[in-house]
Amino acid sequence: MLLRSVACIAQLLVPLFSFNKLVEENRPEDILSRSEFARLHAQVSLAAAKALSFEERASDIVDDLEPPIVGVTKPVVEITDAARTAIRQLVIESREQLYQATYTQIMKRWYFEEKIRRPYFHVKPLEEVQLTNWADYLSFEEAEAAAIESSVREELKAEQPDLSDSELTAKVLSSDSVILARRRVKVLYERCLVACALYEHIWIRYARYTEVSVYPKPLIHVVFSSVYVCSGVDVWMTSQ
Repeated sequence: MLLRSVACIAQLLVPLFSFNKLVEENRPEDILSRSEFARLHAQVSLAAAKALSFEERASDIVDDLEPPIVGVTKPVVEITDAARTAIRQLVIESREQLYQATYTQIMKRWYFEEKIRRPYFHVKPLEEVQLTNWADYLSFEEAEAAAIESSVREELKAEQPDLSDSELTAKVLSSDSVILARRRVKVLYERCLVACALYEHIWIRYARYTEVSVYPKPLIHVVFSSVYVCSGVDVWMTSQ
């Protein structure tokens, strides 16, 4: 078990080492997006950063998807080797922080992931141990999301005590950390329902979770009812 854990950790570290090597062996302007390079260059040389004439991007998402600065004309400001070294260090540090945060989340879930033996659908029944693991995994993820939501709510209460309950709830649900936490729960349910598709209690659990975590959409029910009313069919009879 110990060797398996060590092998797992070593495997997870390989991408980070490869990335660091990539950064160290290439010029930052060749591997970074325009805006990120300009921002980092501003940190190491504020005076030189004012003269950079890179184009503004409409959003961070578009900028992240754009290709690196390969084959473009030379910037109007000469970039020294010292500046490149400093930028490399900033890039590595920022990515290491992101890596550590991701690694922490992975290790929190590794106990459950390691126990999953059949992540795909099969007509044969799952072992009781597998069903228990999925249930425990879902409970863990739901608890994580609830803790994050509670933490964000308390922070907003302290920062903006005049908010009404509805306004506070809206701000909590629009928080990036809460959205990400709920997405993790949703993705895990989707994975679980593939392997546990034959088990009604899993579907019922998912339905109950969506009752409290998904925005209500009354228009759907209104349209559904109007269609059946117009067609002369009893909605309640058809739902039995």
